[in-house]
Amino acid sequence: MLAVPIILCWLITRDLMLVLEFALTYLGIVLFANIWGYSLAARQHGVIFLAFIASAWAACLPSIGSPLVSLGGWDHF
Repeated sequence: MLAVPIILCWLITRDLMLVLEFALTYLGIVLFANIWGYSLAARQHGVIFLAFIASAWAACLPSIGSPLVSLGGWDHF
């Protein structure tokens, strides 16, 4: 059950680094909640969902070698 969000992130992004970033964030939040006795309430689920969306969104961005390729470069700003 704990691996479902990580597997879902892999299925959407297909990028190992983005999945690792999401997995570390996800496991860190769950570990923090367990160490200090918090129940995984809606507050933690919201942060996990934001991390998941950020990973999926980052998968759609152009590569780091070509910044702002889809926006046409910096001259439009």
